[in-house]
Amino acid sequence: MKVGGSLAVTVALGLAAAPAVRAADCTPASIRRALEQDHPPGLTRIADVPAAVLDAFWRAYGTSDPDHRIADHGQAFNPGDVITGDLPQRRLIVAAASPRAAFLVYEKGGRALTRHLFAVCLADGRAVGSYSALRAPNSFERPAVSEAMRDGCLVSPPREHALPEDWTRCPPF
Repeated sequence: MKVGGSLAVTVALGLAAAPAVRAADCTPASIRRALEQDHPPGLTRIADVPAAVLDAFWRAYGTSDPDHRIADHGQAFNPGDVITGDLPQRRLIVAAASPRAAFLVYEKGGRALTRHLFAVCLADGRAVGSYSALRAPNSFERPAVSEAMRDGCLVSPPREHALPEDWTRCPPF
């Protein structure tokens, strides 16, 4: 998948026939499997991300960002810790959503500009579990995003900062 140019992805046919992920079955492996099997198209506009995914995202991070805004890929945002203008603190890099799972790769301004991966299981159009990656992918091609979703690399409840006990859980990419 290329971000910024044309999105060259294969859209799988028959997604409605894919088995739904139950809340009890929402694991990093189930998210990876669903996204690898479903091949959802890449998204670079936040308006194209399903509402259930954004609801889960803001349930996880909304208290630290009451404005609930994410800039679209390539749009202006506030990349530093000095607030300039009325810009969001986060910017979408790429997202993808299938009937069973979704992810957002985004960057967040603050003391340092950081990249993050948020992943969620979906069932019947609603989020049934969510995770964040301890390390964001170093590329936004599907294999790198999938690798960032390895067991041990996703944590729940989601958080945007690794804790000291997380530092050895996920090998560097």
